[in-house]
Amino acid sequence: MNYTCHYPNINNSGHIILPIYNSLVAPDDFFTFQLKRLQPAMLVMIYAGIAIVSLTAIWDWTSTSENKALAIYSRIPAAIAITMILIPVYIKPLQRFIVNFALLMGLISFCCLCINYILLPERTPYLPAILFYFMTSILVLAPVISRCKLVIGLFLPLLIVYLFLKRFDLYELYFFSFLMHIVPTHTFLLLTALQLKKNAEHNYILFCQSYELATHDPLTNLLNRAAWENQAKLELQRAIREHAPFAVVTADIDLFKRINDNFGHPLGDVVIKAVADCFKQHLRSYDLLARLGGEEYIIALPNVDRDKLVALCERMRKSIEALSIKTTSNDAVKVTISIGIAFLEDDIENLSSLMKNSDDALYDAKDKGRNRVERFTAF
Repeated sequence: MNYTCHYPNINNSGHIILPIYNSLVAPDDFFTFQLKRLQPAMLVMIYAGIAIVSLTAIWDWTSTSENKALAIYSRIPAAIAITMILIPVYIKPLQRFIVNFALLMGLISFCCLCINYILLPERTPYLPAILFYFMTSILVLAPVISRCKLVIGLFLPLLIVYLFLKRFDLYELYFFSFLMHIVPTHTFLLLTALQLKKNAEHNYILFCQSYELATHDPLTNLLNRAAWENQAKLELQRAIREHAPFAVVTADIDLFKRINDNFGHPLGDVVIKAVADCFKQHLRSYDLLARLGGEEYIIALPNVDRDKLVALCERMRKSIEALSIKTTSNDAVKVTISIGIAFLEDDIENLSSLMKNSDDALYDAKDKGRNRVERFTAF
């Protein structure tokens, strides 16, 4: 059997694919991971946009255009649209819609401001400034926007500006600026946005890899002790709070030192991985299995019936006893394991006590001849 370490990857659609290891994965998915980091910049941009759109209405009052009132009224829906982006920012269940909602509201605000700047002839030369602000908001959201939406979001406003200029017979006046400045700028912004998205995906992969290295045993790919204790404490607290059953099982490979001494450490590693795989085949997806250290394993099992758990441990013991691991000289190495079980009792308040009870039951199994399952019994 080949034992390899798998890392997160990205599919053809640009989505992050994460493997699941023993019910523990990176704490945030790609979208949540990026959104937490983008939120401060988003809030600054939203509040700055609201302030700019609202305060520049004062500037509109100085205009001598007969369309002044209509231009000022066009700022109101622009400010409202920007303000509405705050809804999915602050309401967590709606955050998964934030990209589409922000793009839609941003586009509505942009169209209203385009009308404002075109209705006031002295403001029209500043139209690229509004366009640039909208483009900057796209850059902020680039890590969580799909590549298709990036292209649409960056170039659709160009079409809108073109149609507005055509509608008001201003296109020829601003053609040179439109062609020589705005189009190249947007092309550059698109390339920048795509690179930002690529960097964000790469950073998330590094985050997941670092998280895996910090929480998993490199040999067996099981949880390490620190990660197991963090998760097991949460499960134990929940079990105590809900008065639910909970158990800790400690297991140790019998006479493992002899295997290392007689056949070498490489074969010892094969034995450790084979036993780990055997445990995984019998456990539920939400059971917490870890390599405690050396040849010792530990399991946290929530919502488990006592008699059924003892029977399960017996099946695991027999399954490991049935393993036949071949050496380089084709000799068969037999493996047995001792198992100790401790159940949550009324007098237990922390994980350390439960682990100690399970360890005592394990040593009881060792003292009684190894290759057996023992339950902790308080005297």
